Amino acid sequence: MNQQSHSSASYILQLTLQSRGFTLIEVAIVLVIVALIIGGLLAPLSAQVEQTRRKATEQGIGSVHEAIIGFALSSGRLPCPDTDGDGLENPAGGVGGCTNNSGMLPGATLGIAAADGWGQAYRYLVAAEFADNTDGTSSGCGAATPGVSFELCAVGDIDVLDAAGGGSVAASVVAAIVSQAKNYGATAAADEAENMDNDRLLVSHRYTSAAGQEYDDIVSWISPNTLRAKMASAGILP
Repeated sequence: MNQQSHSSASYILQLTLQSRGFTLIEVAIVLVIVALIIGGLLAPLSAQVEQTRRKATEQGIGSVHEAIIGFALSSGRLPCPDTDGDGLENPAGGVGGCTNNSGMLPGATLGIAAADGWGQAYRYLVAAEFADNTDGTSSGCGAATPGVSFELCAVGDIDVLDAAGGGSVAASVVAAIVSQAKNYGATAAADEAENMDNDRLLVSHRYTSAAGQEYDDIVSWISPNTLRAKMASAGILP
């Protein structure tokens, strides 16, 4: 509620209480009017706060993308997830590969904030063979480049769908970032539940508050084509 509206409501109540001859019923009516004014303003304010948090999260994820690509350019691999909550990737340096290839975003390793607009940690998934310290991938689809953990022809193992059990939005992506937004852990709707399990499937579609179908997650990903283009442009991959 803004300052002007609050002052107006207080002024109405003050005049009522200071005037002579008003009955308790009349005072009660004024209180009801004041309550309606306050209630009518709270809903739009809540929606504005929610919109601001979603926008901040989307902007934050844009910074996450830049940091992950920057890390890949300097390290020849993607960062492993943070699995113990200390902000650092596990294992450090990709030694032995990312045996736990989903967890939290390793914000400290990347040097960025790892929380969304609601203060919740971003979930981070990565294709393990893009994040280890071994040159090339086990698929052997091309010649390995020294110092790079994947080949030019390698693809990821994460798929993004338009609904749980639905059609493909993006296939074989190499990394994904998920904000569970306001509904963090609070709904069992199928599409949000798909983003909370430990498989390699994610769901991304528009916000909905329909009962039983609630979905407010914000999902973003890095395609193998984007990563290859950045690495090739920097002269790291042929």
